[in-house]
Amino acid sequence: MGALDLLAWWRDGLAIEAQILPYSDDMRLLVVHVRSKNPRNTTFELFSKEHDSFVRRVRKLAPDAKAETVFPEDQGDLLATVDILARAGGDYESVPGAEMDDMQAIVVPGGATVSLTADMEMHTGTLNEHGKPDTETNGASAIVHVGP
Repeated sequence: MGALDLLAWWRDGLAIEAQILPYSDDMRLLVVHVRSKNPRNTTFELFSKEHDSFVRRVRKLAPDAKAETVFPEDQGDLLATVDILARAGGDYESVPGAEMDDMQAIVVPGGATVSLTADMEMHTGTLNEHGKPDTETNGASAIVHVGP
């Protein structure tokens, strides 16, 4: 199976949902759900031993940015990284039609605006034009304002 064929069958539908709950004084509990759905009629798997990954990141965006500032997904103070693949024991399997909900609660400062990302990366077993392992990625992102 070539890299393009791999892309056609492994993609999982990803979505991020968040809730904000009171926690203590000026801190809030950010509950992040990374929902995934395998729309294909075949199973796909991610293996940490193959250097695949499934990671969620929470970044605090600068509160004093000027108008027209663009925040790339990897910008902001990193508040938390959750290795979903490691939490699943190193292997992640999605059978046909499976719907998963990977939830994590993270304490964040009240009043912050945060960027949430979830990224799956699978190595294709081939090398790219630079001789490095080739990968395919799939991700989802969201911005959430954590009230005061």
